[in-house]
Amino acid sequence: MVVKTMVVRLRLMRRGRCNVPIYWLVAAHSETKRDGKFLAKVGIYMPLLSENKFSVTDEEKLLFYMKNGAEPTDRVVRLLNNIYKEQVEHEIHIPLKRYLGCIYKG
Repeated sequence: MVVKTMVVRLRLMRRGRCNVPIYWLVAAHSETKRDGKFLAKVGIYMPLLSENKFSVTDEEKLLFYMKNGAEPTDRVVRLLNNIYKEQVEHEIHIPLKRYLGCIYKG
């Protein structure tokens, strides 16, 4: 008997309407579709805004999934690095920045 394990990934899920994209940052199993079922919504990304394009809505869930082995996609790593780069200068959220520093050196 083969036991299949599914990895949890942090990825962007497209929402919005035609020509007005809004992406949710969600924790989902790796084998589900891009816009399929998800475990938790943890953030939102609106690329058409001039400022505050990305925000984390549920930081506790984000930390929970990252500490328990969720793999963020490359785009999510870049977005999280951008948002927490500013906050670490003010020493608001150091544990997540340390975790992201281990994943992405850039």
